[in-house]
Amino acid sequence: MIEDQPPPTPRASQPIWALVIDDMQKRDVVGRERYGTPLQATNGRDALVDAYQEALDLVVYLRQAIEERELAMVALDAEELHPSAPWNDGGAH
Repeated sequence: MIEDQPPPTPRASQPIWALVIDDMQKRDVVGRERYGTPLQATNGRDALVDAYQEALDLVVYLRQAIEERELAMVALDAEELHPSAPWNDGGAH
């Protein structure tokens, strides 16, 4: 799972930075609605603890996505290798 990745291939799609900035602006709105104030320094919370807890959640979600992708690939490989096997319908409907 941990291997060097090839260099990125340029595409005509929207840059990821633009998507992230849009997401951040939306999260700011959610935070202001939820807490009644924007996120500010010296707000009575420990930012390192908050960030650490969020990072732990992130790692779990990332690993879930990797596992789900791998399981989907295994299922596709099994279907391609054994199209009439009892664990799939062989494409017949």
